[in-house]
Amino acid sequence: DWKTAYLVNGLGPRNLAIVANEIDAELVHYSTDYVFSGEKDAPYTIYDNPDPISRYGESKALGERFVMSFARKYYLIRTSWVFGDGQVNFVKKVIDWSKGRNELKIVCDEKSSPTYAPDLASATWGLIEQGAYGLYHVTNTPCLRYEWAQFILSNIGWKGNYGFFETTGKRMRSWEEATEEYIAELKTGGLI
Repeated sequence: DWKTAYLVNGLGPRNLAIVANEIDAELVHYSTDYVFSGEKDAPYTIYDNPDPISRYGESKALGERFVMSFARKYYLIRTSWVFGDGQVNFVKKVIDWSKGRNELKIVCDEKSSPTYAPDLASATWGLIEQGAYGLYHVTNTPCLRYEWAQFILSNIGWKGNYGFFETTGKRMRSWEEATEEYIAELKTGGLI
């Protein structure tokens, strides 16, 4: 629902920034790594220009621009893969998926930084205490999604198996390529 996303993630922060200025309040606004394309081979910094590839990312980038344009006293914090209290986060999903299953399929080409909500809150409070207005990236350390899942499952004592791709990070080649190699071997051996 991209229209709602623009209203909530774009216009909502704009309205909060305007009101914060009117009452001389500080504004804390959380954003996301989805404001970037994800194609950079190194971690993103606050100096990288947003380049979202989804409507959600576009709506969050719009909200960021409004906060930076309208608010005088703001903490704009980009974060990712937040987990903690609540029912919707990756840790809880992996634990739920593991129940009654011997195999899980977890992608291994997604890399980001899981962020524990209490750590995010503590870091935010530290910025507020210092009055250090501005744009920040606040996350725990980076990992691949399958590494995180593997760590979660290991810590809960799950005894199931990962699929080949999730375990090794490698994909089998196409059947066409494999068949071509086999036929070439048959030709070389004089079998056809």
